[in-house]
Amino acid sequence: MVSMINNGRIASEAVQAVSADLTYAFYDHPRYEPPKAYEEARETFLERIADVPGVVSVYESGTGGISRPGISDIDLIVVVEDEVDDPAALREGIEAAKTDEYYFFHGPEVLTRSAFPEYYNVLPMPKDLQHHYGESLDYQKNQDRFNYLVYLVDSVMTTYPMEFLELLLFPGPSVDHHRLNIVLSDAFDLLVPGPIAEQFAVDLDTRFAVHRMNSLRNDMMLFSEITERETPTLDAFDASITDLRERWFELDRPDRETLLVERLQDAVTACFAFVEHLNAHLADIGVQVPATELTVRSHETRHNEFRPDWSASTAERKTCEYYREGRVRTVVLPQSVTVNKRLRGNEPVTAPKAYRTALDNRDRSKRQRDAAMAAYKYHPLRAWYMRVMGTLFGLKTRLVR
Repeated sequence: MVSMINNGRIASEAVQAVSADLTYAFYDHPRYEPPKAYEEARETFLERIADVPGVVSVYESGTGGISRPGISDIDLIVVVEDEVDDPAALREGIEAAKTDEYYFFHGPEVLTRSAFPEYYNVLPMPKDLQHHYGESLDYQKNQDRFNYLVYLVDSVMTTYPMEFLELLLFPGPSVDHHRLNIVLSDAFDLLVPGPIAEQFAVDLDTRFAVHRMNSLRNDMMLFSEITERETPTLDAFDASITDLRERWFELDRPDRETLLVERLQDAVTACFAFVEHLNAHLADIGVQVPATELTVRSHETRHNEFRPDWSASTAERKTCEYYREGRVRTVVLPQSVTVNKRLRGNEPVTAPKAYRTALDNRDRSKRQRDAAMAAYKYHPLRAWYMRVMGTLFGLKTRLVR
């Protein structure tokens, strides 16, 4: 589908054009913090967590080093007992152990003792876990390629390229240069027509965008490693994100912001190249789903479209129209990536036995992980809220389509 454009860009002309007339307001720029500040934040967290009843252990993903000070964060996993007398107090205690959200950008993960051994079934990482506090627990480092593959298929169904399209194309009001809270932002995206919405700037959470593009490139490189496919566009995106992170603090603020928007555009096109490779690889290993007519399958507030006659360039162009003109969260994807959802629904699908086993293992472990996160990290009303908003966005999607 995609090759590097002459000017060194990955983004297609369609993606560049659809966002060319939007204005952006940037907030939460990464701030440089020396490695010692991270070490002190980690040490303080561990000191405080020792006083929280119900905590069993604390682990960290990776070596414990900070690859890009000021951009990277500390990826902690807090293991808690399976039964806790006061879940709310435990949740509050874990939050209070953080000195500054900046160092713990999206964490920590919270897992129960029984869920921890199979954590790699849910979020496969080619890294060891570093033990920092409490009991030393056994865990299974599941490096089976089918485990990685079912994870990547789920990610395409729920995350890529949706996150980058929303960051790039959804304007909205802000307060003190910050996007409104999630509830008000969803209401704005749901109810306000495009011509009115586009009177506002796209408020872009800068550090979050950099973080998510790094996660995307890690998943792309995982795919390249396990499939041994030639993936020039994914390789180019990998290099571009390394460059972004390395040069970030050397650039003036306007240059950072320009580069960030360009990389977000690149991320969208790279995602469709990724899906194209994934679609081909699923066929290579014998995954077959019924070549039915166009179907729509939902995940939370997103309602994606799956076509049997899929092509990456057409899908990218149509997806951009949905996001920009219709203001709906609909990505056009190939039918093949519905394999996990179809297997879960006991629909007729051809897939290798090892793939089915990996999916069963992932789902078992994910149920445990989701239950722990719901009890000890997420807001108690989160699940209800996502169901309600999913229904409302589904109605809007049907009206637009």
